[in-house]
Amino acid sequence: MVNMREAFFDESDDLITNWLDHNEEFDRYIFTKVAGVSFQNRDGSFRQTILSICKPLDRLVLKRELDNPVSKMAISVSLETGEQIGYLNSRLGEETCKRMGKGERWISFMVRVVGRDRDCMGATIVIVKLKKKKDDVRTSSLKPTL
Repeated sequence: MVNMREAFFDESDDLITNWLDHNEEFDRYIFTKVAGVSFQNRDGSFRQTILSICKPLDRLVLKRELDNPVSKMAISVSLETGEQIGYLNSRLGEETCKRMGKGERWISFMVRVVGRDRDCMGATIVIVKLKKKKDDVRTSSLKPTL
């Protein structure tokens, strides 16, 4: 059996792409970089510190920030613990926000953290549109098992 977390440290997207392509619960997916990873959060925590503990395939939470001073359509990206690592870029955030407003369900996973050996890390994630409403999705199929 392939250990997906180890495979991702080798920067291979083949395993996750295969999993995404063959998961009946997923309608479409988009790989994207997380914006704003070098900033401090409102609660005083540092996104770079939070990124340092992230691992490939960590489940992430996408949430609209109505009180965001830059955009009312901003979509924050956080760990399941609530620790924010950044935002979707403005174009993707706006489109995702509109789609969420129409009832579409989106989930997200960490793909990789880059630049661990540099001054500033970055993150690549995948956002996934679910085919069914949240209550209808079998959560066991949302966990990568290859």
